[in-house]
Amino acid sequence: ARSFPKIPSMKIYINDQSFEATAGHDVFTAIGERDPALGRKIASGEAYVTDARGVRLAGNEPLQAGAILRVITTSRKGDFPSDADA
Repeated sequence: ARSFPKIPSMKIYINDQSFEATAGHDVFTAIGERDPALGRKIASGEAYVTDARGVRLAGNEPLQAGAILRVITTSRKGDFPSDADA
């Protein structure tokens, strides 16, 4: 029997729930993996993501172990730039 290396995972937090995310994923991929409906809201501009400090994150930002992400839904649609880019 062949054995394959285990894909490393890490614990992250989205809103009030913790889960294991695949190491190397970006913010949007991890959220979409955990909650596809929330991922669609982010993709459509109905929501955006912040870190624990409230700083908006870019979707392609790589995750860090222990990351605390907050998904904010809004009635305003549009592209929300990362606060880190300001």
